[in-house]
Amino acid sequence: SLTWRQNAPFVPRTTRDGMAAPESAVAGTVDLEIAQKEEAITKLKRDSKGVIKSKKDAQKLERKNIETKHKAEVKALKKVHKTETKEKKKLHKLEVKQHKKDTPEQKAELKEKCKVELTMLSKRQKEALSEQKKAHKAFLKELGKQQKKDFKAHSKSVKKDTANHQKSMSKELKQLKKKRASMS
Repeated sequence: SLTWRQNAPFVPRTTRDGMAAPESAVAGTVDLEIAQKEEAITKLKRDSKGVIKSKKDAQKLERKNIETKHKAEVKALKKVHKTETKEKKKLHKLEVKQHKKDTPEQKAELKEKCKVELTMLSKRQKEALSEQKKAHKAFLKELGKQQKKDFKAHSKSVKKDTANHQKSMSKELKQLKKKRASMS
């Protein structure tokens, strides 16, 4: 025996106002779906480029922040050196004061000793500064290598995900177009 559904009389699709819906209305819906799917694929490609660009921007910002930190460290080191030199000069002045009653030869000797100490201090400070800058340069070089590696992996991953997603969306689009073609 036939079920009610099979037995039911044919009822044409109707529009909102109760009129029978022409086939073109259904085709229009499919056309709309096709357009939406194509737009979604375009958006997907655009979004993946945006994700890749934002990674690059984040890396640039990270590097800039580190460079700023390094500049601050160098500035602080220079300040310490300046204070150190100032203190040394104060000590020398005090020492000279204490040796006022010395002979001119002793005074000259003391002056020379102070001069040598300041020269040595300056040399040590320059070396420390140079080492600091070298360390920063090496760190930034390593950071650059690491960032390049990370970016490559991230970019590859995003592109792969996008390609897979796009493949499935293109498949759906193909089916919609097939459906549309069968209507006309």
